[in-house]
Amino acid sequence: MIGFIIAGLIIGALARMLLPGRQNIGLIWTLLLGVLGSIVGG
Repeated sequence: MIGFIIAGLIIGALARMLLPGRQNIGLIWTLLLGVLGSIVGG
């Protein structure tokens, strides 16, 4: 479970770096979405 959370944080950060520019959601929400997606996918 902790591995999924860490992977989600990394994936969220990578998504933010790959799509630079103005986003509708903040960095925290991007990271939380990455964590949520990782947990649901796992």
